Amino acid sequence: HANSGGSGRGFLKTSGTSTYYQQKHNYLVAKLVYDQLLKLGWGEFGCVGNFSYYPLRNNRMPSMLVEQAFMSSPYDESRLLDPKYQEEEAKAIVTGIEDFLNKVKE
Repeated sequence: HANSGGSGRGFLKTSGTSTYYQQKHNYLVAKLVYDQLLKLGWGEFGCVGNFSYYPLRNNRMPSMLVEQAFMSSPYDESRLLDPKYQEEEAKAIVTGIEDFLNKVKE
């Protein structure tokens, strides 16, 4: 998913990546994916809990929402449109999920 800033002053400068989760047992997967995304050079927008977005509610399995970046930011959007970056980002998300699976396996 790609985030977007509001129409208020400075929205073109709002940048960064974030992850969202609803249930506290989903914090770890959201945080580990977020940490991997930050390694790609994004600014911190946060790992946000208690986020009541429909796909995150009432899940029996780990779930989170990845806001890759802000499509309202020209810089973020240019990175999101780059196929090479898309591959790097996908690998970062997979690495975060693998980190989660390894931690819960311990």
